[in-house]
Amino acid sequence: MIANLNGLLKPTPFLFFILNFVNAKAGIKSVELVFDKTTVFEGNSPVFSLKVTKSSGNVFHSTDAYPKYPYQDFTYKITKGIQLMSPSKESFTLIIPEDYAADSITIAMQVMKSPTNSKSQFTRP
Repeated sequence: MIANLNGLLKPTPFLFFILNFVNAKAGIKSVELVFDKTTVFEGNSPVFSLKVTKSSGNVFHSTDAYPKYPYQDFTYKITKGIQLMSPSKESFTLIIPEDYAADSITIAMQVMKSPTNSKSQFTRP
C-alpha cells in the first residue's frame, strides 16, 4: 500500500509513527512515587511504583497491566548511599543500608530522551 503512494507522501506514515512516539512521552504534568511510607527505614528495601499524570489529566500507573510509562522509561539519580534494584517490570526497590544516617532520600527522575523532570524527596519515619 505504501508503494502506491506518490513520492512526496511516502515518508508520511513513517513520520506519523515517529511523531506519535514523541507525543506519547510529551505532556507529562507530574510523576509521583507510590510506596508504603512505613517501609522506609534503615536496613529495609521498600518497593516503589510510579504514577504519571499527563497535562490532559489522564493518569497512568507503572503497575497497570500494560503500562504506558513503565519505570524503565525513566533515568534516576538517587541520594548517595542508596542502591536501586529492579526486580520487576512495574516497580523498583531501593536498598537502604543499616548505617544510613540522613533524614531524607531524594530521587530525581527524568523520562529518557525527554526534557520532563521530576524530583521527589521524602523523609524517613
